[in-house]
Amino acid sequence: MFYYYGRKKRLAKLYPNPEHPHIIEPFAGSGDAGTGYRWGSKQLDYESLGVWVKSRKGQVICCENPEATWLPFRQLTVQKASAGKRNLEGIFP
Repeated sequence: MFYYYGRKKRLAKLYPNPEHPHIIEPFAGSGDAGTGYRWGSKQLDYESLGVWVKSRKGQVICCENPEATWLPFRQLTVQKASAGKRNLEGIFP
């Protein structure tokens, strides 16, 4: 199952938890990266999200900026972005 965790965060707790692969992508990203969205990072409870991610049965892959601290992310890749910026992408576990 692929989950976007964000605006419907209360519903995320109701998702079934079968033992199969789970790919989880927080809606806006934590820290400064998520502040420009209507449902941005300041509205998400990352501590609860981390507990929820760890509770999934089966294989779990959670994507986030590797500098995020709510789970122990490791850097996966660096991508070119607009205006000469770069995007870091990390995964857990």
